[in-house]
Amino acid sequence: MNNTDAVPVPATRQASPALAVGAGLAVCVALLCLRLVTSGDPFMHLAVGRWIAEHRAVPRANLFMYTAPGYPWADHSWLFELVLYWVQRLAGMVGVQVFVWFGVAGMVAVLLRLWLRLGAGPALAPLPFLLALVLMAERFRPRPELATMVLLALALSLLFQWRACGERSRTNRPGRAIWALPAMGVLWANLHGGMASGLLACALFAGAEGLRTLAARRFALPGALTPRQWGTLALATAAMAAAALVNPYGVAWYRAVAPERIGFLRDFIEEWRPLVVGGHVAASLPVLIAFLALLIGSFAASRRLDVAAIALVLAFGGLTLQSQRNLSLFCVVALAVMASNLRGMRWRAPWLEPAFAAAGALFGLAVIALALQLPPFSQMARMRRLGFGMDATVLPVRAEQWLREKRLPGRLFNEYRYGGYLVWANPEHRGRPLFIDGLNAYGADTFSQYLQIRRASPRAQQLLDRWQVNTCLLPDSTVTPLRQGGDLRVALADSLEWRLVYRDGVAVVFVRVSELGGTR
Repeated sequence: MNNTDAVPVPATRQASPALAVGAGLAVCVALLCLRLVTSGDPFMHLAVGRWIAEHRAVPRANLFMYTAPGYPWADHSWLFELVLYWVQRLAGMVGVQVFVWFGVAGMVAVLLRLWLRLGAGPALAPLPFLLALVLMAERFRPRPELATMVLLALALSLLFQWRACGERSRTNRPGRAIWALPAMGVLWANLHGGMASGLLACALFAGAEGLRTLAARRFALPGALTPRQWGTLALATAAMAAAALVNPYGVAWYRAVAPERIGFLRDFIEEWRPLVVGGHVAASLPVLIAFLALLIGSFAASRRLDVAAIALVLAFGGLTLQSQRNLSLFCVVALAVMASNLRGMRWRAPWLEPAFAAAGALFGLAVIALALQLPPFSQMARMRRLGFGMDATVLPVRAEQWLREKRLPGRLFNEYRYGGYLVWANPEHRGRPLFIDGLNAYGADTFSQYLQIRRASPRAQQLLDRWQVNTCLLPDSTVTPLRQGGDLRVALADSLEWRLVYRDGVAVVFVRVSELGGTR
């Protein structure tokens, strides 16, 4: 096996192995995506989509919280939420899960096609793709970031293929496909705020290629773009940035993804926090190490210094270290970079290609099996079981029904991760707004107050009184123990002012004694 800069092998000559690899990856994607919904986030986005459909407008202020009425909000995921709502309305939660499967499978198909178009070969794909899917599995949920994963794969595929076409032709017109970037930007800006990552990727790519173009004037750099080609790339990238303004909020869209807002999310929400060896990362550590080894190996196998690829890996690697939710974007970038590094790969003997593919798949499955034995990963696997619909052993399905039947007076204090399901399950949410939800359309002070109450700080009772809270819906202690701080469940159970009125093994409900009346 060797690496050459020759023209890549046409995709038609690799059709049969590619179909086999694609089918195998599609099955893996199904096993990772078609699992019971255990998070309240998908329901929160469904509730916003329902609101948009009912009002035929986009929200501009907090919708569901009595603690942040009128708080300004630019919903950069409004289009995804509307589409998700209509999918659910037409096909139920099963349709939503299949929708996620199609999205992830589409992302895999785009990246696999890039491998074929650049001549990396389908035999090299099974191992890195399997490892990447496992690393990304925690993000395969009905959430707007799904759109960013798909569109980032499309953008990178377009950039690498456009560059390869220009390098081979050495003309000033490698193709018009690059002008799909602005149109992609319009769609992306209305699907998810993750378009900022797409702009970053395109800007890094254009900047790195610009440096190569300048250096080519003094040094012999094969494959460098001509000044006119680079001008086209830079103009298309700038047009994509401007296209983000084509949204219902205009410039406010950029304020919604501003660094200070990201800093607030990182302070309070676990998935936004820096990448540490814990939870899903600890469980996937063997997979992550193997994946990084393959990425480094692809650079070693390449005979050229690809500044754009290095810049992309370093930038998205840094973003992942800052926030663990960016690991999925790093995997997308890494797969595209590996395709570029391994392009034009040739096999010394015909039998080596299928043998390498089979060995890679078996090794990938072995690494995954090793990760599955680690307690954190096995625990997550048990929590996200295969199946269709929602998991009533995690979500407060029965507790929400009980609250609706009892119609308890006063305001509700709710667990953060329950907010989405509560709003979606009860269309009459306007009569019982939430203390907090997962849309993050509020300031840091609101989340700070939530944590003070939830962790039973000395100010907890004072804050409950201030907000006139009469009912508290919390997870059952046997299901979700708090990792740090005090526990409001314990504080309320020990208080003479509150009484436990409902418990089902998933959720508990406490009510002020003064408001009980005839409730049992």
